[in-house]
Amino acid sequence: MSTKENTTADFAVTTVYTDGSKRRGSLTLLREHHFRVYLGEKMLYDIPCTDTDLKELAVGRLFSDGYIRSAEEIEKIEIDGDRGTVLLSPRPLGWGEPSPRLAEREKTSRYPMHHERVLRLIRAFFDEAAIHKRTSATHCSILMSGEEIVFRTEDISRHNAIDKAIGAMILMGLSPENCMLYTSGRVPEDAAEKVIKAGIPVFVSKAIPTSEAVHLAGKHGLTLICRAWTDHYEIITGEE
Repeated sequence: MSTKENTTADFAVTTVYTDGSKRRGSLTLLREHHFRVYLGEKMLYDIPCTDTDLKELAVGRLFSDGYIRSAEEIEKIEIDGDRGTVLLSPRPLGWGEPSPRLAEREKTSRYPMHHERVLRLIRAFFDEAAIHKRTSATHCSILMSGEEIVFRTEDISRHNAIDKAIGAMILMGLSPENCMLYTSGRVPEDAAEKVIKAGIPVFVSKAIPTSEAVHLAGKHGLTLICRAWTDHYEIITGEE
């Protein structure tokens, strides 16, 4: 995960206890960055986010919304402060328009969900979420390809963090069918949809999904794991 010095800021705080006593201290807060994503000259998004992994965020969001299908369509990505510009070449049919939602035919590839790989993915959050440990204010996504943790990211929004991980997968040219994705946040239907669209077959969450997310995961062959802690996890869909 790329980091910048202005990701957090420290503030004075007074803690007041039930007996009326007070203690002065400091509180580390997350800075909110606004990132504007342009496709050519057309601004598509103004995203509140953390000021990290912005290239991955732009690519992941464009992919999740169907504006791009692969890294081969990207000619150039420019990040200039709070502006990210993505140029496509050649411009595909329907350039500049999002694709429809999930099709009935879309299925994720089956993936051998080895127990030790799942545990390694879970432990990576508890060991490595640096900004979360300082602020308790971020969501984290972690991407595993094969046996290796290849990308970690944090953001104000769990959806941003998922997009960043998907963007990283695309930019690194990884095969989705060999990947697993972890999120520290809850899994609503649209989060499961992002992972299914990306072709990632295993989605692991520290929290819980909605019933709609479970139905969508089952329909599209996504292995969904929830309440993933270092000593246990629960498989909701996709158990062999």
